[in-house]
Amino acid sequence: MKTQAILRTAFLAICMASAFTIKAQPEAGTFSLIPKAGISSASLTNVPVILVEDPDITIKRSFFPGFYVGADFDYQVSDRMAVSAGLGYSFQGCTWRDYESPKVEIRDFKIKLGYLHLPLTASFYAFDDFAIHTGFQFSYLTHAKMQGSIYDHNFFDPLEDKTPAKIDEDIHDNLHHLDVSIPIAVSYEFDNNLIISAQYNVGITKINKKSFLVTEDMRNRAVMLTVGYKFALNP
Repeated sequence: MKTQAILRTAFLAICMASAFTIKAQPEAGTFSLIPKAGISSASLTNVPVILVEDPDITIKRSFFPGFYVGADFDYQVSDRMAVSAGLGYSFQGCTWRDYESPKVEIRDFKIKLGYLHLPLTASFYAFDDFAIHTGFQFSYLTHAKMQGSIYDHNFFDPLEDKTPAKIDEDIHDNLHHLDVSIPIAVSYEFDNNLIISAQYNVGITKINKKSFLVTEDMRNRAVMLTVGYKFALNP
């Protein structure tokens, strides 16, 4: 399922949920802690396709399935606005589709990135318990690998072992460690303080250095679906 379809489906689900459950808005001055976790679908812009010897064949990119875990510290400014700061961690990156031909086999090829996130956002309540969130997210790269297996029949003697070559390369030094993105999210809070959220992160900074893969700017993109729980901190 494409990124736009995932976000559209989640948005509609949250809107439908809001039609069945209504409760009072948090009062101004309320502090809350919101731990949350969920799944993500990530990609990288301008990552090249893989070319193989077969005529007119390219191996296309696909979405990287990952996860997110974290917590937000929330302050209710008014009945219709809140601000929050958070801390989270996610795995994201990019994958390529598996390919097999008489000459070449490529499997499980991916770029896997781990980020520590600091989101700073503002929330606007369109109506009771349904919120739109945006702001900035600052992320620090903690883990970066290129992994997969490649077997090229042209480089192997037919009498020798044809075990595919395993790739497990640390690419941390090939990437910028600081990433900045703009999160755009919608959420709905149920009367039991359970919160469901759909979020799209748009990377605005280049993550690759000039020597890595392409000269174009590579940027992160990710869709996240999370579930959280709001703990009131006010006495």
